[in-house]
Amino acid sequence: MKKRLALVTTSSIASLALLVGCSGAPATPADQAPGNGAPTAGAPATNTPGTTEPGTTPAPAASEPAAPAGGVTLPGTTVGETVDTDAFFNAMGEGMKAATTYTEVTTSQITLGESSTTLVTTTQVDVTDPAHYKAHSVTETDGTVDSESVIDGTTMYTKTEGGDWKSEELAGSVDELNSGLGEVGADVREAATVTYQGEEDVNGTSTRKYEVAIDMGGSIGTLTNTYWLDSRGIALKSVSGVGVAGSTNETIKTKIGEPVEIVVPQV
Repeated sequence: MKKRLALVTTSSIASLALLVGCSGAPATPADQAPGNGAPTAGAPATNTPGTTEPGTTPAPAASEPAAPAGGVTLPGTTVGETVDTDAFFNAMGEGMKAATTYTEVTTSQITLGESSTTLVTTTQVDVTDPAHYKAHSVTETDGTVDSESVIDGTTMYTKTEGGDWKSEELAGSVDELNSGLGEVGADVREAATVTYQGEEDVNGTSTRKYEVAIDMGGSIGTLTNTYWLDSRGIALKSVSGVGVAGSTNETIKTKIGEPVEIVVPQV
């Protein structure tokens, strides 16, 4: 039996798939974009964007945050500001492509009535070779390991605790998978409202926080996800709903760019 090829990556992709990966804030003023610091030495503090006095460098326009070296331009300058949807999704798409190896931990809190279950999935991902996607996931339910999976190209291997490995071919191809990596369709972009929430640290790394509200229409209403993007556009943290009232997913991405070893089971 074949399954549609799917990513076992960030919850940012997982939450968007429904439609179509913090400590206190630093001392940077809330209305100042990263990369838009004070004017260059020698420039008057009152220098306005678009004007230049002899021997000075004009301050960049507040609406145009500069991209850091090796990074992407992240939209937003003022907390609570609605930012350009395309700019946000394009930046996050570049981040997805930039993270070729990483480890992420997704914690899902499922609440049904008075009962609550915690699922923790730890996934190592290796897309160093774009033509050969690899991932290894281990899922725990309330602290007990109950399943494990490996994706090697277009083959998925799965097993439950105490069971044997089983394999199956995934429908589609790795090329099809990679061609859509980081891309968000026009329908999602049109239905989304992205709000800049300011700067926050995630595990010691400065990020920019965004709330993405997507109008699903009908009885579903609005789906709200929150993302913390670093200077490369990589979502170091994301929080999303899972379709059940009071239930959430939280994903933390670490060890970006570090070597991973994914052992393919022998079946």
